[in-house]
This record gives sequence, structure tokens and C-alpha cells, in this order.
Amino acid sequence: MCGFIYSNFGEESIFKDISSSLVHRGPDSKKFYSNNNLNHNLSFYRLSIIDPSEKGNQPFIDDELITVSNCEIYNFKDIKQDLIDNGVKFISNSFAEVIHHGYKIYGNDIFKKMECMFEIFIYDIKKNIIIFCRDHVGIKPLYFYHRGDKLAVCSEFLTLYKLIDKNNFSNLSDKYLLNFIYTPFNSTNKTIQESIFKAEPGCFYIYDINKKKILNTRYWNLSFNKKNDKLSLDDKLDYFDELFNNAIQKHLISDVRIGSMLSGGVDSSLIAALSSKYTNNLNTYTIDIENSLSKDDLRSIESLKQLGITNTYISINYKEIMDNIDKSIKIFDDLSSSDGGFISNYFLLNKIKEFDPNLKVMLMGDGADEVFFGYNWFKILKVKQIPKFLKKRIHYYAYNRVVNFKSFLKNSDYSNNLDLKHDNFYDQMRSYEISKQLPNHYLPKVDRSTMYNSIEGRVPFLDKNVIEFACSLQNEDLIKDNITKYFLRKYSEKYLPLDISYKEKKGFGLSSKILMSQDIDKVRDIIMSEKSFSNKFFSKKYKNKLLSNNLKNQNNMFALNQEVILWRIFLADLWYSNLSND
Repeated sequence: MCGFIYSNFGEESIFKDISSSLVHRGPDSKKFYSNNNLNHNLSFYRLSIIDPSEKGNQPFIDDELITVSNCEIYNFKDIKQDLIDNGVKFISNSFAEVIHHGYKIYGNDIFKKMECMFEIFIYDIKKNIIIFCRDHVGIKPLYFYHRGDKLAVCSEFLTLYKLIDKNNFSNLSDKYLLNFIYTPFNSTNKTIQESIFKAEPGCFYIYDINKKKILNTRYWNLSFNKKNDKLSLDDKLDYFDELFNNAIQKHLISDVRIGSMLSGGVDSSLIAALSSKYTNNLNTYTIDIENSLSKDDLRSIESLKQLGITNTYISINYKEIMDNIDKSIKIFDDLSSSDGGFISNYFLLNKIKEFDPNLKVMLMGDGADEVFFGYNWFKILKVKQIPKFLKKRIHYYAYNRVVNFKSFLKNSDYSNNLDLKHDNFYDQMRSYEISKQLPNHYLPKVDRSTMYNSIEGRVPFLDKNVIEFACSLQNEDLIKDNITKYFLRKYSEKYLPLDISYKEKKGFGLSSKILMSQDIDKVRDIIMSEKSFSNKFFSKKYKNKLLSNNLKNQNNMFALNQEVILWRIFLADLWYSNLSND
């Protein structure tokens, strides 16, 4: 995986300096391209995974194209062979060169052919257009700025922000900040800087250099229309077995060392179990935040040793995290999400990198709950007596954690995304989880926590073929006998002990209340500062009340509500303070 930034404006020296903030995404090599006549500037930072030789360095440049890509193409061998059959000669074994030549042969259809995670930038010299594109479900981030004849595209928001708006804080959106406080993630393609946008998953964008206009086209759609209603459950399990084993094998393609996260739950355990079939001495890693692992967790993890797995427990304590939170606040990047998992994952992977500096790839179980219906609150969908409008409100609280029905009524982004367009409410929920929650909430956590440690995070459950198969499952495959994620649990029986297959889902993450209590004076100093970003919306009296309540030993919905709001205010103000001082 890698990082890049492009712009057609600004001074070359300033551009080079700003682009260096992407070095964590690609510390193995860097390359700069500039065309002074056209004012094109392009910087690329490489994390070498496949073909680490210099031949795989980017950009790839010839008389027709200039391309860079942050990608892992899991079906690259098939595409490459087809290109060779079409007369293409390769100089490397890298994924990126497949995209370079693939665009020449297939045009924009190359995006449909790829089974991968990616962000891609192409300058088509002959057509005088620029194309940029993001993978089907948004595993990798991509941001762009377009105003008049100015265009910039980048792997990370903060780097792009420094390029276009470093000292002009007036363009930070007040509405976005309020949404950040009252909702856990931003479900639109807008960002906190009003001129910077997120590229939509499953879309490619074409910028016509002559016309100065951008058009976007969707190349992949999430569809629930093809239901497997003629196959028996056993037939579906057999079909999925071949499909998922194939996905695991593709996700293990690497010329560098691979590890896997292991919590002891069914998702990460299944990935570890199947991976151990195809690779020797798989190293897995388990986070333990102040001895929070239960005996049941430990027993589950230890039972997997029979598969030849070597597991390492990584211990983290709250004081250590709070003492270093200033250093990690950048991983929140565009403030898309307030998930504390950004921080816990970052520190976990940081310690793993210290333990094994040569580790460059990490398999992760993210996406299984959204794709296969794993959250416990999904069980309410089986209760036919609950009307849909009430189910929507229960879902709103389940993902939001803030009891504020006024914000629910005002949150048009949420309402528009749950417009009952599917007759099947199960499909409607999964559509929202996959197309909105994943790319804007959970996948940014995967990307930032891994890439800030120069590690590539891979998510086999979000393989395109896996998602499309899961969308064909019927309601009774998803929840049965009050068991969520039933199909995946049933499938896992083939590879895991039953107590892991049917282990109750356990939330993973750190307690914001405990974390802030480690240094409540620091929290107070940040949110009470005269320069605090949140002063526009919250009085010091209200913020003092939040601080006071956080110190109380209360365990009710009101206390949780206050804790979540305090945490989000603290994150926003710390982020703003870091941005102002950078």
C-alpha cells in the first residue's frame, strides 16, 4: 500500500514539503513527478508488498499515461495474463503496472475487472483528462479538491488540507462539527473543509482539463436482487466454502511477512484458521487493554494453537494511551468518525511493529458483521410487531449512542439513507451498513491505524465476491433461532470449535470514560481553551457539567450520553488544536 498527492497548482517546493506528510503510508521509496509547462505535481510514497524491486516504483510514465495507484489486486494474475495475451510486455511484477497497461487495453472497464482494494490516479495524456477512482466498498480513502481550474487529489485529508487551506480556518464547516458531536460518523462525501470531498466508493471520476469539469460514474453497485432461494443451506455452505477459501488465498499473496489480528471471536478466528491452511507459522496478535480479556476469550484463543498458529498478546494501558494521545490525534484525519478504536488499533499496531519491524501486512476481520448481519440489535428486525419507523429510531440509537431524537429528526443524511427503498428491511439495514457505515466509520479506522504504522490492512470479508454472495442470502440465512450472523457461524463449524463459532459478539474498543479520567485536567485544558473549536456551540458551564459528570461512577443511559458528547468535544478540540499548531 502507498500514498500519493497530485495538484495542478502551487509552488513545487511547497508541494514537495507538504507531500512528505504522507511518508508513513510509503516509507520504502518516494518519487516526485513535475511538469512545469502544465503545472502538474505528483508525489508518491511506496510501501513495498509485491515486487519490492525498483522496477515496481511509481509513477509509471510513458507517452500515453502517467499512473499511480495504492492498490492490492487479488486477481492480478488473471488480468495480467490476459494483457500478455494482448501483446503487453511487463517490466515488473507489481500490481500498479497491471493497472497502467490495463487502462490502455480496457479503458475504464479495468475498474470493473479488478477484485481489490485501491485508490487510483491516471493522467491520460492523449485525451487530456485525469481519472481518479476508489475501490468498490471504500476500503482505501481518497479525497479531492476542485475549484475553478484547480484540482488536487490525495490519499489523506490532512495532507490535502495543508496544500489548499493551511491557515484559513474560516472554511471549516460548523455544521460538520455539530454532526461530529451528535453522530458517530459522517455518511456523506463532504468533509469538515467545505471544498474538499471524499471520492465515493465504487465510482471513478473524470476531470476534463480543457473544460475544467468533473463527472463521476458508478462502476459497481451493491445489489440484493439476486437471491439464492433455490439452493439448500448445505449447497450454499459448500459454494461459500470454495469462494471464501479462494478469497483467503488471494489475501495472502505477498512478498513480505503477514500477520493476523485475533480477538477470539468467530470472524478473526475463521480468518486465522483458513490462513493457516495456506501459510506456515502464521503469527497472530491479540490486544489486551489492562487485562480486559476474559477467561473465555483466552480459552478460545489458546484452542487455535492446534492449527499451528503462534499468538502474541499485546498489552496496552489507558495511561500510556492518554499520555500519547496528542501524537495519535492525526489518525482521525478528516474527523469522519469519533470511534475510539482508531486509537486502540493504532497503539496495538504500533506495538506490533516494535515487536516485529518486518511485518508489513495484517489480516483483519472487519466487515463480517455488516455483511453477514452480526450485530445483536439486528434481532429487533425479527419482531414483526415493531413498526418500521420505530425500528429506524432504534437503529439510529444503536449506531449513534447519543439519545437525541431532535438530532434524529434533523439528520437528513441519515433519513435519506434509510428511505425504505428496499421491501426487505434486512436488506435495507445491510445496504446502509455496507455502503455508509463501513466506508465512513469502520474502514477509515482500519486504514489510518494500519497505514500510520506503515502496515497494510487487508479485510477478506470485504472481498467483492464475498459481498455479492452475502447479498444473495435470504433472511432466514442471516438470523435463525435468535442467532445473528447465522450463516457465517454455521459455516465456521467446519473449521472452528463450536464454542468459538457460536460465541456471543463482544464489543471491542476502549472506554472513553476511563481514558479521559487518566488526565481529566488535560481534557479540561483542551475544551476550556479560549481557542477551543467547540466554543461556538457549547458554553463553558455546559462543558464543566460534562467534566463533572464524567468523574461520577454512574452507569445509565444519561451518563453514557454525557460521556459520548464529552469524548467527541475533546477529540474535535484536540484535533483543531493540533491542526492550528502544526
